[in-house]
Amino acid sequence: MDYVFVVITSIFGLLLLISYLATNNIPLEKTKAFHWTVTWAVVLTLFAIFSAIFILVALFSVLTGEWSTLFLVTKIPVFIATLISYKAFSHFKDKFNKAK
Repeated sequence: MDYVFVVITSIFGLLLLISYLATNNIPLEKTKAFHWTVTWAVVLTLFAIFSAIFILVALFSVLTGEWSTLFLVTKIPVFIATLISYKAFSHFKDKFNKAK
């Protein structure tokens, strides 16, 4: 299971790095900005789905009395990735609106 976490974190980091390097101080054309916006919208959607599932599992485990206090603590990287994905999506959405 640790390998899956490392792989997903590496892919996420590479996507952040590639998108930063591809668009750093370069005016984007409309189609390229649209592609980056859609890419980050998909990543944001996936992380938001996982975050919602984790919150629902935590809620149901509280209701059934099987609550583990470490459950949401171990899911903090997913919540952080969701926030970072949202910031990247909003950044590229702004670039898409400003592109020519």
